Amino acid sequence: MLGKKKGLKAKVHNVAPHIRFTHCIIHREALACKAIVPELKTVFDTAVKIVNYIKSRPLNARLFASLCKDMGSDHEALLLHTESRWLSRGKVSTRLYQLRDEVLLFLLESGSEFSVFMTDSNWLGKLVYLSCIFDKLNELNLSIQGPNTNTLSLFNKINAFSKALERWISRTEEGHMEMFPELEEFGEENELCLDNLKAIIVNHLRNLLNHSKKYFLEESDLEQYDWMRMPFTAPGNHLSSDLGEALLELSSDGTLRLKFGSTTLNEFWISVSEEYSGLSKAVLNILTPHQHISRINTDLD
Repeated sequence: MLGKKKGLKAKVHNVAPHIRFTHCIIHREALACKAIVPELKTVFDTAVKIVNYIKSRPLNARLFASLCKDMGSDHEALLLHTESRWLSRGKVSTRLYQLRDEVLLFLLESGSEFSVFMTDSNWLGKLVYLSCIFDKLNELNLSIQGPNTNTLSLFNKINAFSKALERWISRTEEGHMEMFPELEEFGEENELCLDNLKAIIVNHLRNLLNHSKKYFLEESDLEQYDWMRMPFTAPGNHLSSDLGEALLELSSDGTLRLKFGSTTLNEFWISVSEEYSGLSKAVLNILTPHQHISRINTDLD
């Protein structure tokens, strides 16, 4: 449907050849986060099966809710995993860990073979890590949604997260887990040697980092757009003669300099579209190739 020869892309380019097509940044982030090393994927798949065993059967769901109520739990239900909901993996893992005592008791009473996993500290340690890392990925996902965003600011957030991944890899290799507080606390409470998890975590973080680089521009690639974000200070040496001269003229305008500090980037470049049409068009083709995507990841309760 999006074919560049006969599909939507071709038809759009017939009437508006300047239009740029790009893969949704939020979707790219979700794809990058799908990379889970086998040791952790097995844990997550088992966690989903445990949730499905309780949640997808009405009688089990009612009995479990009653058990949680009797135990004074903060929650009375587990959350189902839905592939199309990008936040669900984190929510599913976190809720299962939060209700681990209630789930264990329910599985023991019902004679389920899944109870063995809820008593395995190594398995639970991996589940806690998944809860921690998915929570951070969910925070990133939500941070690149909302109004007043543009392509460059979103890529900056992705690059900042990539730098955080590099730091987490280094800290994990040194044996420090303070960036995953729930995992660190779980290890202390259960006298669990986190060294056993270190290699798995490092492998997973490296996987995430490699996939982020695959789907997104490097920070150095974004430097060519500095003049768009800082038109009054960044040089535009690589611009064509016409655009370079227009940028020099714009950067010398004191009134526009004051205006630049009081508006969003998109609003500023739209406001100068009449006087500096070439610059404005070049910028907006980069900043706004995507339409605003509403937040579709809601709580799953």
